[in-house]
Amino acid sequence: MRYGLLGIISLWLAAPVTAVLAVEFSATMTQKAPNQEEMTSRLYVKDDAMREETSIKGQERIRIHDKSKNIMWLLNPAEKQYVEFTGQPASGAGSTQEPPLPDEPGSPCQQASSGLQCTRLGVETINGREAEKWRFVTTGKGRGQQATQWTEWFDKELRIPIRGEGPSGVVRELSDIKVAPQPAELFTIPPGYEKIEMPQRGPQGRR
Repeated sequence: MRYGLLGIISLWLAAPVTAVLAVEFSATMTQKAPNQEEMTSRLYVKDDAMREETSIKGQERIRIHDKSKNIMWLLNPAEKQYVEFTGQPASGAGSTQEPPLPDEPGSPCQQASSGLQCTRLGVETINGREAEKWRFVTTGKGRGQQATQWTEWFDKELRIPIRGEGPSGVVRELSDIKVAPQPAELFTIPPGYEKIEMPQRGPQGRR
């Protein structure tokens, strides 16, 4: 979501690449969904950059997103190749402010126009870390819109959800969290990689 979860877990779980975080860390992210194979990836977060390492059918893929430069790289380590994506600076790019927690000013929960109802459900321990549990409900006031509900657990040190449960049964969770400075080289293209271009498609979508 940005409302809907981790387009990687939610507005807040996307936080590592939309705002500068005060805490650098690494973690394992696991996603489970009904009737789907469990997916696991490694995350590395440093300031406003994030690295995600995933194995897809036995092939390693790496995504590096540097929000300060508004650039993303997709790496294929087996072929030592990468694709680069750039775009216009997004709102808040390069911001030095941390993402707000649900009960803080600037959060969608504090904005009546967001159509979001937020309820704090207490504090629980998730993989050894204390987290605030919140339930979110979209009001579904628009024509044809239905109310949607999901739950997230916010780590107050990291200022992001470390667990999220979506309405369709999708569960995303961070584990093996290690708070420590992350090497700058994790967020750059390694030496010896070749830049390749995405195939162009014609007017009818054909290559």
